[in-house]
Amino acid sequence: MHILYKALVSLSFVSFLQVFSVDTTVTNIAFAAAKDLPAPEKIESKLKEIREWAKDAKIVALVKKTNAEPSPEAKSMNQEKWKSATVLDAFLKSLTKNDIGTFLK
Repeated sequence: MHILYKALVSLSFVSFLQVFSVDTTVTNIAFAAAKDLPAPEKIESKLKEIREWAKDAKIVALVKKTNAEPSPEAKSMNQEKWKSATVLDAFLKSLTKNDIGTFLK
């Protein structure tokens, strides 16, 4: 997941929100299904799923709503903070509890 996380850091905030809002259980299931594939194919497999999420009207609407009213924590995030954040970060955990995270669970 670390390789995928680093790749996601370079994506826009909207894309990152969509991806990181997913409960780790769902993510682990997706990776478990692709565990026998070489690393580049695992990443491509996950990217296909992410591209489908980006086409989902409900997800897009929820992302737009979240971006229209960002929290102070979201406003303070920059590339360095994204790069240094761990999965235990309180802000990142909060993303699994917002409207998008709840929908994706």
